[in-house]
Amino acid sequence: MTTYPDAYLALKAQLSVDLMDIDNELMKMPQLVQDAAELAAEASDDENVSHLAYDVMKAEAGMRLREEATDRITEAAIERQLPLDEGVQEARMAYENAVTYAKLCTALVNALRTKSSLLQKASDLIIAGYITPSAAYERRREAINSQRNR
Repeated sequence: MTTYPDAYLALKAQLSVDLMDIDNELMKMPQLVQDAAELAAEASDDENVSHLAYDVMKAEAGMRLREEATDRITEAAIERQLPLDEGVQEARMAYENAVTYAKLCTALVNALRTKSSLLQKASDLIIAGYITPSAAYERRREAINSQRNR
């Protein structure tokens, strides 16, 4: 199982909505979205760096194959042998992991933006009287009780 940096996990943990603490939830959303966007930008940079490292590793492995060949070797034969090189395999895996992490970080930014929108809608419903503090409190109690009964 892949492990992710603490910064990602901490932001991911902020995705739940707590109607009992909606004022604080609303106040911290801009900073959370900003932090997630910075994390996504760093992940995108890491993706680009790992892609470059993968390309370099393939080129170096191709050069080694050409130098080690006793007979003439075609470019097609080299291309077929590149995936067998251990360094190329490691670089490809690192690149694929970087791509996955960058996509996860981008999805986290989108999820936090969605949460922000949901919080704004929930606060509008509270102000309009459609969600009462006692209803929010009752939902919270039900969630706590259901966790206890597991």
